[in-house]
Amino acid sequence: MTTNLFTYKSLIINTIYSFSFCSFLFFTALTQAQEKQSLHNKTTTNVDLAKRKCKDLLNLSQKAYNEANFDSFKKYNDSVLFITQKFELKELEIKSIINHGIYYNVTDAYEKALEKFHNALEFNKTSFNSEITEINILVNLASVYSQINKPDKVITYMEKVLALTNKNNVSNIIKLAAYNGLGNSYTEKKDYEKSLAYLYKMKNLAESINNIQAVNTALDNIGYSYFQQEKWDKVITTANESLVFSKKNGVSKRPVSLLNLGMSYLQKEEPKKAIPLLKEVLVMAINRKDLELKKEAHSYLAKAYKLLGDFENSQKEQESYSELMNTLLKEQSNAALLDLKHDSDTEKQNIESKLHSLTSIDNKKSNLLIGGGVSIIFLGGLLFFYIRKKKTIESDRELFKKTNSLLQNENKALKAKMIEFATAKKEQNPKAVQYKNSSL
Repeated sequence: MTTNLFTYKSLIINTIYSFSFCSFLFFTALTQAQEKQSLHNKTTTNVDLAKRKCKDLLNLSQKAYNEANFDSFKKYNDSVLFITQKFELKELEIKSIINHGIYYNVTDAYEKALEKFHNALEFNKTSFNSEITEINILVNLASVYSQINKPDKVITYMEKVLALTNKNNVSNIIKLAAYNGLGNSYTEKKDYEKSLAYLYKMKNLAESINNIQAVNTALDNIGYSYFQQEKWDKVITTANESLVFSKKNGVSKRPVSLLNLGMSYLQKEEPKKAIPLLKEVLVMAINRKDLELKKEAHSYLAKAYKLLGDFENSQKEQESYSELMNTLLKEQSNAALLDLKHDSDTEKQNIESKLHSLTSIDNKKSNLLIGGGVSIIFLGGLLFFYIRKKKTIESDRELFKKTNSLLQNENKALKAKMIEFATAKKEQNPKAVQYKNSSL
């Protein structure tokens, strides 16, 4: 009986202990679950806040870009990139990467721009494989290739963009960008029939959707196409049409319209009409930090002053042009080398993929011999591809050297004319103040 009582007591105590332990486990599990839920809610709240913050920053960056405030544009996107990487917000992260590429493109840092856009393409391929995102990146990539004088690559990318726009319901802005890129590239290739066909397509589409900026861009690039064909009066007519259209729609004068006008008056040997226009372009270029535009303004101002016989100002403009030319050629050369590396790496990956397929088919000696032969052919192809690309870059560099040499010779000729002009003036008026130029 005692034993039974003891057993009964032990059973009761064990039951109490077991119940207490189970209660403790249940309570612990419940507490942990509540903590996890709380943490999950907190994390979800933080992610939502991060998303909203990023979207606000992206809107601010777009506003800064529209105002040509590119420093603020980059700062906003730096913040977006930091937040998106911390919270793994990939859809917003890729937008930030693309915007960084755009920043480097508009500030003439073409090497960095190419790097960002190629990174964005790879990011899209591995994370989303979105054709809409791909279109956006390809348009921007084509823009960089346009800046570094690669019209064939622009045509390749823009034709792909047009094919993708036909498959997807995308904004007409993309079509406008594709027409513009194709038109400008064919101008560079001197295929003016195709060039004007695409640019007028752009103008007509822009007018149909009432896109003022695109209409003006089309007119500016049509004018440049006519300029390359030496049809000065058509350039002047088109540039004036763009300026009138801007004024009618309450938008600012476009520097390219003014540049086209100035260049054409210069070609018609009317430097007095050209100089005020080119000076206005120079001010706009400085305010926008647009080195390409600034370079063109200095170049044509140098020619205008030379036509007037103002050799001092001509030399100053020529020296400013030479300095900018060196800066931009270096950036273009670096971008071209990066592009070569990217193409070479892509070609190498394709070859390795093909070799892997070949070796996995069969391990037999004969097949290995065939595979070895094919690998030599592929590697030979890669070597040819690399050498051909390298030769292109080397020829570009030789052209850059010749251009610099010509610029230096022209500077020397201008200095000689200045001395001759000053000497003649002094002989005519011995009391006149001596010609002074610190660079002589």
